Amino acid sequence: MSKLRFVALIFATCALWVPEATAQKQLAQHIIGQWQPVEEDKFTKVLVEFSRDGQLLITINGKSIMGKYRVLSDNEVEVTLDAEGKVVVEKLQVTISNDQMTTIDSKGQKDVFRRAK
Repeated sequence: MSKLRFVALIFATCALWVPEATAQKQLAQHIIGQWQPVEEDKFTKVLVEFSRDGQLLITINGKSIMGKYRVLSDNEVEVTLDAEGKVVVEKLQVTISNDQMTTIDSKGQKDVFRRAK
């Protein structure tokens, strides 16, 4: 009987884990592409690009910052940037709805992006 309980526990654990893994995978698929800030300054042109292989490219007025990203959960992304020789690591809370992405950094700064066309 204890083997049966053990197997039931394994299945229950997997059932809890699979939806989160699926949601994480969905975020990883939806984040891919180019994004622009919804509230753009007319003097500052920003484009953020997430690629399938985990690469991140942020272009500000033609100047590029390279980095990497990693989806940690269904609403959290870790971003690592190499900004002028200084490595910066930031965890962002991310939600994507249709063609809009909202990020909140560790300091509470909220940014809203729309998918670039």
